[in-house]
Amino acid sequence: MTCGSGRWRAGDLGKSAADPADSVVKSARVGFDVRPGVRRRVTLGAMTQVMGRAVRIRGAGGPEVLELDDAFETRAAGPGEVRVEVVADGMNRADCRQRRGVYPAPAGVPKDVPGLELAGRVEAVGLGGTAWKVGDRVMAITGGGAMATHVVMHERELVAIPDGLGFEEAAAIPEVFFAASDELERA
Repeated sequence: MTCGSGRWRAGDLGKSAADPADSVVKSARVGFDVRPGVRRRVTLGAMTQVMGRAVRIRGAGGPEVLELDDAFETRAAGPGEVRVEVVADGMNRADCRQRRGVYPAPAGVPKDVPGLELAGRVEAVGLGGTAWKVGDRVMAITGGGAMATHVVMHERELVAIPDGLGFEEAAAIPEVFFAASDELERA
């Protein structure tokens, strides 16, 4: 992994993110709606934590400080949030600066997991979430933590991946393309 325009894919971590063995669910995924007079199965995927993998920064330095964590826990999606199964992630200058110890991660994201832009599939929708459904193809910019197999974000921070665009191409859009496009419009 180097600084530059390279792309990280979940498959680069050893297995495809679509491989069911990638994630170990820590609690039940199916339950029952217990409202009076109602008896139906509901998916509790948004209410479970998952174990996956993440690239972690183990101190300031070069690429040698990066390591793969095979037991990275991603929290459940909260109200209005979704959990995304990351398929591809863009690498940016900020990721390299974070690795070197000169660009701290903002509050609310893992401080030792780089990654500002991602593309993937909605895996779980938190309570009250209405913008996305499980399986939707999405891309997003985040304050960090995208170099993991799963990310939790507010549903309004996601953008649909246009038809005909692959995950790797979509992962390069949220930070790099949108920023460049915004600057060109201002010029």
